[in-house]
Amino acid sequence: MEVFEAEAGAPEALGAWWRYPLDAWPLLALALRLGAVAPRRVVVARPGGVGGVAAVVRAAARHGVCLLPRGGGSGVLGGVAPRDCCVVLDLSRLDWVEPRLREGHVYAGAGAPLWRVEERLRSSGYTTGLEPQRFLLASVGGLVSTLGAGALQPGYGNVEDALLFVELVDGRGRLLRLGGPERPRGLGPGCGPLAAAGAEGGLGVVTGVGLRVRRLPRHVASATYAFRGLGDALEAARRLVQWNQPGLLRVIDDREAGLLYGREGVLLLAAYMDDEDPGVVEALLAKAGRVARSLGGREVDDVYGEWLRKRYDYESLVAMTESMGLWFDTIDLQAPWSRLPVLHARVYERLAETRGVAAAFSHVSHFNTAGGSLYVTIVVERRVEALAAAWRAVMGAAAEAGASATHHHGVGLQKLPWIAGERRDELLLYCGLKRVLDPHGVLGGGPAVLCGSRGGGGGGGEG
Repeated sequence: MEVFEAEAGAPEALGAWWRYPLDAWPLLALALRLGAVAPRRVVVARPGGVGGVAAVVRAAARHGVCLLPRGGGSGVLGGVAPRDCCVVLDLSRLDWVEPRLREGHVYAGAGAPLWRVEERLRSSGYTTGLEPQRFLLASVGGLVSTLGAGALQPGYGNVEDALLFVELVDGRGRLLRLGGPERPRGLGPGCGPLAAAGAEGGLGVVTGVGLRVRRLPRHVASATYAFRGLGDALEAARRLVQWNQPGLLRVIDDREAGLLYGREGVLLLAAYMDDEDPGVVEALLAKAGRVARSLGGREVDDVYGEWLRKRYDYESLVAMTESMGLWFDTIDLQAPWSRLPVLHARVYERLAETRGVAAAFSHVSHFNTAGGSLYVTIVVERRVEALAAAWRAVMGAAAEAGASATHHHGVGLQKLPWIAGERRDELLLYCGLKRVLDPHGVLGGGPAVLCGSRGGGGGGGEG
């Protein structure tokens, strides 16, 4: 067990241990760069195993200290930003990866980097199908805790679809195992592995995860279609998702199409994947083409290869905007099919009215049969006030359009005000479960902050 202090300031002040100031929160990173907030010292506990995690939690309960579990630091909403004198619980040593391919899953420690899990699986011809943009930084435990999703959601689903079981340490220091190959569905709502998904460490410290695996596709067929308007492209996407489930599907609005891909119009990118039969993907793609053409789409030069090259290229966007004296952030929203065009239009209207916004572009992705996620990139003047104003504009647009404030980025600190108003019933259940699992309010982070007390537990031995 290591317990030490580190400066949660600029990345270069942290050496090789932390690549970012605790996590990749653009708002905090901007404030630190501008000197609007001062770097601060944080206490870090880095246990060497699951028993060490339980010992830290029990000690925290005895001494009234709150904990912020940290995996790969890929969060963008301040989920582990230093606050309330909480101790950062670094899970990087819980990094085992055990493929259990005959059983159809992989067992990995919470601190295992997702890229390394995939590397082990792909060497044997398997994959989880989970590919978030922060693939090279995300940890398995962080992906579960923030209810993460990847670009291949239409074909593979979100992390909750891959989740077979979760091992965690609750606020009393007890080791719990929810679900398993022999009992994947649990006793009922809130009692299975999904109890930990999206809780952001507030209900328990995730220590180990079982994820379902699929055969790695060997054949991919893709095409891109251009539309005059967003509505027709979204209608084509809806039909494809509800009829034959592409592996990858995104609708790229005209601003993003021009800026990132040098194309005109609204683009629909579709890709189908199969592990054995190239004829399957070709037949599905031919059907996608018929659907697109029936709605006015025309086939253009495919952007799938460009998307593959650029999908993890986050740091270059940061560097480019900084060199221009600007700053950027990304915001994920969620809406049903009928509200997505309204949401898209309202976001741009509100941003156009907001001082300090230099540019914005977006795409719709992470589709399911009920709707999808509008993923907005905002470029603003290099001022904290400008970034905050852009956020308020986008969140106001979401409320006006009947959309949700979050899809796959989670809650962290930044989305708390909107989640508190949007998810009252869910929050009621979350806080009730927290009082059972964490009666002393040890576990902080994410929605737990809304449950009362510093760590979010409600305080006192009885909760």
